[in-house]
Amino acid sequence: MVSLRVRRGETQQPERPVNTERFLIGSGPRCHLRLDGGIPSLHSLIRRDGEEIWIEALASSPPLQVNGQIRRSTLLQNGDRIEIGAFEFEVLVFERPAAAVGVPGSETQRPESGDGEKAPGEMTAEELVDEIQRQQAMVEEFETGRKMGADALMQEIIQRAAIAARTVPQALAAVQGLGLGATSHEAGQTGETSGALPAAAYAAITADFERFLEKLLEYERDLDRRAAKLAEREAQFAQAAAALSSSQEKLAEQIEQLLQLLSQAKQSDLVQQLSQLRKAV
Repeated sequence: MVSLRVRRGETQQPERPVNTERFLIGSGPRCHLRLDGGIPSLHSLIRRDGEEIWIEALASSPPLQVNGQIRRSTLLQNGDRIEIGAFEFEVLVFERPAAAVGVPGSETQRPESGDGEKAPGEMTAEELVDEIQRQQAMVEEFETGRKMGADALMQEIIQRAAIAARTVPQALAAVQGLGLGATSHEAGQTGETSGALPAAAYAAITADFERFLEKLLEYERDLDRRAAKLAEREAQFAQAAAALSSSQEKLAEQIEQLLQLLSQAKQSDLVQQLSQLRKAV
């Protein structure tokens, strides 16, 4: 379990748990931790990678500082200090409590798979249904987080494009590839053309957008990996459910056969008793 404790700045809560795989920080409405004071709509991202917790800067201003050092991406440890503009947070990492030692036959001594979860083939029907429902809830949360992250990144890109268009002439047209590269090149040879985009500004803007594009691609790759993992897990549960259904059908057939045998045995006993009565008479 991970949470952020506020050390400087005003937020709605003094401590905020990081309770999702991709925790967004910024001033945007879709961020999990919303900050004001000139913070971009999407400033940084806290993500889980197995047992590791990472933070990544998605905006260059204000700079993301961890323990006083400006970082683009870094691993977080318990006690680390995160600074974003006028805000400072302390990272709190709590270890998961160890499973209680149970008595023989208790819930904690059931066989489990390598990752700490029971394999689908070892679950009862009730446990299987509960696990499928839990997995479906995880899929829904995953889809919601994917949409929130993509929307927040797109909002940040649009805002940066608007700022560039206001501060640098024709910046938006240059980013969209409307032929200003040639104009800038000619301006560099023949002198500055009125209204042309300076080469240094053009390079800075395109580099900024390339970084955001790389973030989007990385985000998409991560989503594909998670979707594949969820699909594999769902396939396992589907196989387990099919096997359970087949076992139930076989059990029902065996019960029906047993009932028929009992009925035949009772009829046979009744015939024998009647035969004995006739002989006695």
